[in-house]
Amino acid sequence: MRPCKNRVYDESLKGYEGKPLCSECAAIEYHKDDKPVVVPGTWHGNFKKEWPTEEEKKHIGKNGILNY
Repeated sequence: MRPCKNRVYDESLKGYEGKPLCSECAAIEYHKDDKPVVVPGTWHGNFKKEWPTEEEKKHIGKNGILNY
């Protein structure tokens, strides 16, 4: 997900503003004024959940994205 300045974050996700989030961490809903609001999401089950290896952790950038 690219950071988007016009998104409003649910109070429970305020610490994650501008960070890349998967659908388990956050979902986007649109309210009456068509403003995107980031709310807690649910796991979609489309791929296996995996934690990064120690080697992969060395390549995670400040933005939280794995860089190779």
